[in-house]
Amino acid sequence: MAQDDEKARKAGFMSSRCERFVVHIGGHKCGSTAIQEYCALNQDELLSKGVHYPANLFSGYPMQHSALASYLAEGNSSYLEDVFFEVVRYANMQGASTVFMSGEELCKSSPDSVKMLTNLVEKYFDSWKFVFVERNAKEFLLSSYKHHLRYAPTLSETAFSREIIGFSPKAAIEIWREFFTLDGLFIHYDQIKENILPTFFKTALGIEIRTTYHANESLDYLFLQIINTFLKEWPSEKIENIIWDVTQRHPDKMTFSVEDCIADDIRSLLLEDEWRPVEFRGDRSLLGDVGKVRAKGHNPVAVCNKMLDLFGTLRTHFLEIGNNDDEDIDAIKQQPSNQ
Repeated sequence: MAQDDEKARKAGFMSSRCERFVVHIGGHKCGSTAIQEYCALNQDELLSKGVHYPANLFSGYPMQHSALASYLAEGNSSYLEDVFFEVVRYANMQGASTVFMSGEELCKSSPDSVKMLTNLVEKYFDSWKFVFVERNAKEFLLSSYKHHLRYAPTLSETAFSREIIGFSPKAAIEIWREFFTLDGLFIHYDQIKENILPTFFKTALGIEIRTTYHANESLDYLFLQIINTFLKEWPSEKIENIIWDVTQRHPDKMTFSVEDCIADDIRSLLLEDEWRPVEFRGDRSLLGDVGKVRAKGHNPVAVCNKMLDLFGTLRTHFLEIGNNDDEDIDAIKQQPSNQ
């Protein structure tokens, strides 16, 4: 009886459907974190513009909706129907005509997962579209490689290559167009990264926002190689904080020509067909390569100063925690510090 009452309640609610559903499906390394953090921290502002962004919707994902990909893959339609029911109910209570979700893991969804999402969306919305942001292949690969160095539990380049080779932007776009909607919006990250949030929200949702928030900059390659080793050998929150502090003290962006070689090498592992430029409705290419060598962007003295600061700060940290034999500590204390 209770189940029948619940079905009747939902059936009655269906008469007040929501006007539009917009889902940002990624891709990775294209400003998703900046978009999601802004939405989660500015829900009231978005509501004032008619957009409901449901933060804290899924456990473990307070600011975004990548968990939706997992629930879809599991076929958990009953749970997701309850989730969407409550999301739309709240949107209507607040007078929002649009529900917006964002989760970059969604770009890896299978046809069955996308079809399940479509079945859900059809029950609650009058129209829907997906937004896919991508960048040129070499920059994507290099940024992904840096992310792997920073966060992967091991130093395995093999694991990184296997993960990257398994992703196809072309296939992702085709799946979403075939099983969700042809109304797909494609944004090239390299064309909006200097003003990512205002441009994204204007293009994807048709709303104006003002913010100085920027997409997070990747740590430079040399810094990552060093700090990655320390994090794997001596993982701690303190070392995480040291990374942040040193980065803030040396904010100038540093790029190295060796990065171009790395990106080219990884790029050669990918199937060319899966990364060809994608054309849609006459728009310019979504994907493709910049076609120029990454220029060095650093001063060698500035690089040395940053490394001295990093090692000096780490040295002080390890001395303070006594993470050495007594003889080693005495020897280190007798050595001159370069700070």
